[in-house]
Amino acid sequence: MYNYQKIAKAVMKNFPGGKTITYSEIIEKVLSEFPKMKRGSIIPSDLCENHTNEDPKSGKHTIFNKDKINKGRYTVLPHNKIKKSCKLNN
Repeated sequence: MYNYQKIAKAVMKNFPGGKTITYSEIIEKVLSEFPKMKRGSIIPSDLCENHTNEDPKSGKHTIFNKDKINKGRYTVLPHNKIKKSCKLNN
């Protein structure tokens, strides 16, 4: 399982679509579900539908919309959209 899929699974298990959450909440829930995952590998901004950066994988697998006003806040996309983008079957 790829890191983006682990992040997607942890987010969907703990937060409903449409909920705005903080970077810290994402880190906490992902590490509680996948304790061996490296904290530095959890980069929500790379998983945003409305934001990309220089990483060629940025924006390819989307889980969030980045809040453009409040730094460090992300809105969870609808779960069916996350499943499709992250190629999750369940």
